[in-house]
This record gives sequence, C-alpha cells and structure tokens, in this order.
Amino acid sequence: MTTRDLGSKLLTTNSITAAVLTATANGASVSNADAISTTHIVNVGVSGDTLSGTVYHTIKVQDSDDGSTWADSSDVEVYVATTKQSGATAVIDDPAEDDVSIRFAYYGSKEFTRTVDALTGTHTNGTPVSSTVVQETRYSVPV
Repeated sequence: MTTRDLGSKLLTTNSITAAVLTATANGASVSNADAISTTHIVNVGVSGDTLSGTVYHTIKVQDSDDGSTWADSSDVEVYVATTKQSGATAVIDDPAEDDVSIRFAYYGSKEFTRTVDALTGTHTNGTPVSSTVVQETRYSVPV
C-alpha cells in the first residue's frame, strides 16, 4: 500500500536555529535541488527591546546559485500570520507586530535559499527568532 500522507513528502530544515537575537542572523543554506516547493516559516517571539522606527527587524529570504554568493530574493510571497504582504520582506518595527509567524513562499529557480533577519538599531535584550524551511519533496520519505 502506498503512503499518501503529507508527512511522507515533507522535509524540514532549520535555517535560523531558535535563539534570542541581538545581531543580524544569516541562516543556514538550504538546497532546493529535490524540492517541488519551498517555504520559509519564521517565528518571532516577544521582543525584549522596544521596537520602533529605529530599532527593528527586516526579515527576508535570500537565494543563490552556488550556496556562497547571496542576493535578496524577490521570488517570494510573504504572509504575516494569514495576511499576504506586498514586497519581499517583512519589517517588524512595533511592539504590536512581534510574537508572530511569517511565511515566505519561495517560487524562484535558484538551487539554494536561506532566511535572514537583519537587525537595525541597538537590540540589547534581543528577540527570540527561529526559521524552519519546509519543502515538499519529489520523493516519499521511507516510513
């Protein structure tokens, strides 16, 4: 009997391992070679700093042909909670905007992607952040 459940076709990889960030984090490179689709899910907790127009997070996906030369990707659709945003980044610059899950649906053709959380201003206490990349694979994972 063939397994047709979603779990057997999903691969999850950490790009940004869960941590309290006080500086910019460039996530680990993830290969898209065997993926039908790739989505970066970024979880942002409650900030220990007062977020504002001068202290904020800019979260984005970067892509690369070789896994070493990176550029900001415009080949993404960004969803903050369930709302589709315009543009290819999510900016969190207000205390009412943290404690959120953000999805970046990647539809580009580059072999590698990673998540980046670029911090602007002084982040003394930090913000808990993690990024998991969820990929639908071409192959079923053995059970």
